[in-house]
Amino acid sequence: MTSGIGIYIIIFSCKIIEVSFATLRMVLITKGEKFKGAIMALFEITIWLVVSANVLSNLATDPMKGVMYALGYVVGNYMGSLVEEKIAIGVITATIITSSKNYQVVTEELKRLEIGYTVLESQGQKDENKFIVAYMPRKRKNEVLKKLETLDVKSFISINESRGVRGGYGLTRKTK
Repeated sequence: MTSGIGIYIIIFSCKIIEVSFATLRMVLITKGEKFKGAIMALFEITIWLVVSANVLSNLATDPMKGVMYALGYVVGNYMGSLVEEKIAIGVITATIITSSKNYQVVTEELKRLEIGYTVLESQGQKDENKFIVAYMPRKRKNEVLKKLETLDVKSFISINESRGVRGGYGLTRKTK
């Protein structure tokens, strides 16, 4: 590798890329994308080997390499989480509880957005409600929530990550 400030920039940049890959690899594996996670691991470990060998070979004489390595690690964690948030892998479950009088406004909007849902009867503390369970690609979460928030219907919405979903309306691929 090179010397001087160039090596610090290379170490910092490579560590950002490596840790970003590590973050994405972990997400892919937990979402059931084992093969993609394994491919990501190949790139991650290759970068780690090259950078770590360079940093450790003369860390005592050039401690700034260790500092750049650590800073790259920190920034890489942040960047990896931003990238993961943008690609939004997976499926979410939205639980929507609303009044029995107004639930059709919500289901019509879900239908218009091509989001599959199931409606169940439920009893709240004060009145009859409808319990709507909707599954959607995580990439559509913000779009769907924004549309639901514009409706003139009071509702409670809870979002959860889903795993092991099979079939379903509006879900184009199976997850494991």
